Amino acid sequence: MGANAARWIALGGAFWMAIFVYLRRGGEAESGTRFVAGLALAGASAHLGWALLHLQDVMAHPRVLLNPAAGHSVLFAPLGILALSPGTRAARERYLAAALGSLPEAFAVARLGCLASGCCQGTLAVFGIDAIPLGEIAGLLALARWTRRLPAAWVGPATLSGFGTLRLLSETFRAPAPLGEPLLSPSVLGIGWVAVGAAMGLAVSRRPRPALDLS
Repeated sequence: MGANAARWIALGGAFWMAIFVYLRRGGEAESGTRFVAGLALAGASAHLGWALLHLQDVMAHPRVLLNPAAGHSVLFAPLGILALSPGTRAARERYLAAALGSLPEAFAVARLGCLASGCCQGTLAVFGIDAIPLGEIAGLLALARWTRRLPAAWVGPATLSGFGTLRLLSETFRAPAPLGEPLLSPSVLGIGWVAVGAAMGLAVSRRPRPALDLS
């Protein structure tokens, strides 16, 4: 199987895994179109974000932008979900709990494509298999399992912070990018998602609690 075929299969599997998990997490049917559009925007964000990180190389070969499987960075993918979240707080909270909560398992499927195509390599191996995609898959599945136990208001913040933390942990063991150093370090993007999740969590924690009825 060629590298491009492996990437397309992994991306298609990630899309359907996201749909499945979204529904399993209680995603509302009326928000289904919004979520599918958010996934499409997430894919576009991942591809354009990758192009931005390697702008000089992409400018030298601009046709690569026409192939969405040629390169992508999942560090930009949550932007697509966040950009199309509802306006009201209650609706946004319910939507993001299911939508962001679906991403770890979807990203885990996408990482299988990394194993098949040999991209995103690291400096560690387990029985001859690159340990970085394996470690990220395990971490993403653990994150998904943990967030299923959280109240809806905390799923989005925990997912984003956990996602950023996983990337920070794995970045130390990643091999140099084949296109050279990116314009912005992935570690900075990981820290950014940790900060966004922390800010969302702080906003949740500051909400006034309903008064107890002692009558």
